[in-house]
Amino acid sequence: MSRGLGLSLETTEKTLTKLFEEKARIIREMQERQRTRSHEGMRPREEIMEDANLAARLEQVEHNIVEMREYYTLHLLESLRHESKNLSKLTESLICESRRLRKLTIVLIFLTALLAVFALPSFIEWFVVFFHL
Repeated sequence: MSRGLGLSLETTEKTLTKLFEEKARIIREMQERQRTRSHEGMRPREEIMEDANLAARLEQVEHNIVEMREYYTLHLLESLRHESKNLSKLTESLICESRRLRKLTIVLIFLTALLAVFALPSFIEWFVVFFHL
């Protein structure tokens, strides 16, 4: 089981495979009984009860298949809700980091401008002296 009501993919796959095999087996059994049945006159009560029992089993298996699909759908919805929350948190973090980077960029531009104003003339003098230009 997942954290909520839904089922995992593996559990759902195994259970649905078993249910579909059971459904196919019941249908084959019903078809076989219909082929071997004599269509003349009244059928014995036991035969009617066995047919009704097979029909009830088939209906129960089909109900279980629908139920498994619904539980798996719940699992998918739970997963989507969880991932949506994660994406929301990541988006908020990215927005915060974007604001922080914007502020840092402004500070770097300001520092570059200060460096250009105050350090560039002395750098030019050093460059001229060092290379004897």
